[in-house]
Order: sequence, then structure tokens, then C-alpha cells
Amino acid sequence: MRPRQLSCDLDFALVALRRALGLPRGAAARLFCIGRVPGWLAHALEQATQGELIRPRAQYDGPPPKRAPAAGRIIKR
Repeated sequence: MRPRQLSCDLDFALVALRRALGLPRGAAARLFCIGRVPGWLAHALEQATQGELIRPRAQYDGPPPKRAPAAGRIIKR
């Protein structure tokens, strides 16, 4: 059996930071929010000032999404 390659994500880093700081369980989510709140507030203030929602300018460049079947329709495979 081949060893499984694991990739680290933000959750891994936050849990490692939580443990290094000796914080209680559940603190990793709070650390994530603490880092994000200033950006969320800045966006909210900008939207309130401009009177409109901020929309990303990026265009999706991936494959077209598969159509969902109509309600009650049976899919034959």
C-alpha cells in the first residue's frame, strides 16, 4: 500500500498555532475570524458608502456546469 500524500491547509496551520499558543479547543476558528473581520468590515463600510454591493470582476474560465435534471425526471445512465 502506497503512503497517502497529505496536503496542509489553513485549518492545519491554525490548529498548529492554537496548540503552540496553548489555547483551548475551538480557538482555531476564532483565530481565523479575527484575521478576516477587518476585511469583512472594510467591505461592509465600502458597500454602505457606495450604496451598492461589491461584485468581483473575475470571469469563470472553467468547464460549463452540468445541467441539473428537471424535478421528477429520471436520469438514464
